[in-house]
Amino acid sequence: MPAPQPRGRGALAGSSGIDHRFSETYDPKTDVQMDDEEGGDWDNALEAFRDRQKLKQNQEARLRSAGFGEAQIQKLQAGGEKLAEDVRWSQAGEERVWDRGKEDDFDVNL
Repeated sequence: MPAPQPRGRGALAGSSGIDHRFSETYDPKTDVQMDDEEGGDWDNALEAFRDRQKLKQNQEARLRSAGFGEAQIQKLQAGGEKLAEDVRWSQAGEERVWDRGKEDDFDVNL
């Protein structure tokens, strides 16, 4: 039985079209630095987890120091979904959250 005839693109050329663009001695493995297998990602994930746990433990004190009331702190600790009643709407003419501190930026004399 005769050997099968190669068909399709690149059947006549022995190598792929990109091979002739590189040197014979070129090794693409030297272009990238492989990650160390010593668990660096695990250490970073563990540190982030511990930081989150520490923040969770100190959350009540941080909220009090930020000026939240006891009712708001209890709602935040209970978790769950936020309802329309939980939204604090600003009154007409009251400064909005995104406008705080902006008046200082516009005191420039032109």
